[in-house]
Amino acid sequence: MFYLPRARKRHNKVYSVSNAIKISALLFISTPDSTAGCPVGWTAGDPCVECGAGKYKSIIGSAPCVNCVAGTYLTNLGANNITSCLACTAGKSTQGLDGRSACVECAPGTYTDGLTSSAECSQCVAGKYSSESGATVCTECDIEYAYSPEGSISPSACVCGAGATKSIPPNPLVRCWGVCPCPGQLGQNGRLVRSNLDGTNYAINTDCIWIISSGVHMSLSFSKHQTENRRDWLEIRTCTSPSCDHGKLISRTSGSDIPTISVTSNVFRVRFYTDTSVNYPGFVLNIIDNRKANCELCGAGKYKIEAGNVQCIQCIADTYSTTTGAITSSVCLACPANSAAAAASGKLNDCSCNAGFSGASGGTCTQCVAGTYTAVSASLVCTNCLLNTYSTTPGGTSSSVCLACPANSGAAAASNNLMDCTCNAGWTGSDGEGPCVQCVAGKYKISTGDAACIDCVIGQYSTVVGATLNVCQSCPSNSDAATASDSAAACICNAGFSGVRGELCIQCPVAKYRAAP
Repeated sequence: MFYLPRARKRHNKVYSVSNAIKISALLFISTPDSTAGCPVGWTAGDPCVECGAGKYKSIIGSAPCVNCVAGTYLTNLGANNITSCLACTAGKSTQGLDGRSACVECAPGTYTDGLTSSAECSQCVAGKYSSESGATVCTECDIEYAYSPEGSISPSACVCGAGATKSIPPNPLVRCWGVCPCPGQLGQNGRLVRSNLDGTNYAINTDCIWIISSGVHMSLSFSKHQTENRRDWLEIRTCTSPSCDHGKLISRTSGSDIPTISVTSNVFRVRFYTDTSVNYPGFVLNIIDNRKANCELCGAGKYKIEAGNVQCIQCIADTYSTTTGAITSSVCLACPANSAAAAASGKLNDCSCNAGFSGASGGTCTQCVAGTYTAVSASLVCTNCLLNTYSTTPGGTSSSVCLACPANSGAAAASNNLMDCTCNAGWTGSDGEGPCVQCVAGKYKISTGDAACIDCVIGQYSTVVGATLNVCQSCPSNSDAATASDSAAACICNAGFSGVRGELCIQCPVAKYRAAP
């Protein structure tokens, strides 16, 4: 006895009694019981139902059909083996679902390579992108140091990564060689050379050369070319350096046909020659270069934390960084104590000692002691206050800290105390406080300081006020004077002598005398 389901249409197929007989003949069951189920590829129903797309059943019975695993698909109905489930091809997946009848193309920003499971499309990793559906591989950003987020869908997502900034090469440089008699020159956008700027015919009897150079390869193309045939001509050569004086000939043209220049180079040498006959409208030569924005690492003294085509951030003033490509501000180190540096400083030696301090850049900065100063930064040594001045201010930043000593006193250079100001020679008084009083006639003072003026000794006198040397003079013979005498009149003739004070003393004659004065 075996199960014969009623004829019933399922998915455009009919399983009838005749079908059952054929199947039972192939799958002969000698003694099927009442629980005998549906054949392979079919599952229990009323009657048996064919396994749908994305499913299979490899055993007889009423068990349900089994889903093809994620990453595989099945389009046919009634599949009876797991091998009927086919893996998704590269660029497609089942979006993580099982029992699928078809695979779906990966969306932009995702891919499958066909080598690993295609259950789900993988996101493009950072630094890559895919702009089309069904990608089998992601494209790398073609700019050095560029970055794109995971799952990027466009090359425009490639921006300079952390620690790098956008850099655009300069325009091509066009310069004349020699005297440059031709009026034509580099165009407004740095992209063309023309034979005449005002649109009129070019000049006759000229011979001029332009050197076109760039940091990237360039190509040339003509948008106008009309010269006197076989008489006026344009010659183009490639060179290996901007100092080109000859180069390799790649084109010499004349007439009205617009030539094609297929060679690229970093340096071109363009020569335009005209004779003395008729002139023509001339040429316009376009410069096409392969410039594109690049990413370059942030230089020392700068950093950039996040990706993006923005400028690197400068280390703030009084800090420095020697790191290139820095991605954090922590690379900006403080200058040594009492030194400073401009923003974006890239080395320790950029840190110079502040005014009021001295020392080698990048090293220890020592405060100027009282009596010295530095008015500018980066001073190796402090400047002394001048003679006869003093300063009590440590770390002086200007000569204004150096104060003049009181009148008629002086001090050595770099004096750091008012008491260093001592009365000059010829003057006397307390150190620093003063006042300094000039030595009167009859006295003198050779040294500086607070010592008293020295008296001329007995028998001497001096008329000099503020004497800085011993200028005391002896009284005339046979006369004498008290200490500190201030004039010759202080010299009095001795006993036994007579005469006018300060003048010649004559001995008393016999029978006369003169007592002591």
